Amino acid sequence: AMPLNSQTLSHFFRHSMALSAWKTAGPSTWSLRVNPSSGNLHPTEAYALLPRVEADSSMDTDDAGFALDPGVYHYSPYLHALERLQAFEHGSTNATSTCMPGSPNVRDGLLASPAGSPPGFRFFVALTSIYWREAWKYGTRAFRYCQHDTGHALMALWISARTLGWDLRLLPCQSDASIEEVL
Repeated sequence: AMPLNSQTLSHFFRHSMALSAWKTAGPSTWSLRVNPSSGNLHPTEAYALLPRVEADSSMDTDDAGFALDPGVYHYSPYLHALERLQAFEHGSTNATSTCMPGSPNVRDGLLASPAGSPPGFRFFVALTSIYWREAWKYGTRAFRYCQHDTGHALMALWISARTLGWDLRLLPCQSDASIEEVL
């Protein structure tokens, strides 16, 4: 399994949630992504709850990437970047500390890790849907399509994790309220 560092994290998101191409027809231009979506509307957003992530020390300094501090990050497909939403320290007493990878309270969410990895390697991925991206076009069917698109995103994340030798598991017991509190 590949170690968690800025390069492997970039690979994980590039091959699951990123933009893959741009199309143009007449005056219109739009993006395509690596995972499918109903009507190419992409209501699914990805977030990562990360421990400290180091730059890839095996690469030249120009290509090594950069370190990330522990926190909650939103993945931006357009920028292919993680946007830090909240920083937190492992072991702090605020609400996010119970979701920090390695916490004894963590039981739920999407857990990414290679088999036999040390506890600090694990990180969590959360998927959300922006309902209006589908609702304007599909009306009452939008909820169903959002669920469908989340399934596509989940499988794309799983395939990307497997290319790195990582395991991605769904841990479905987390309540919507606790996920909302963290994100």
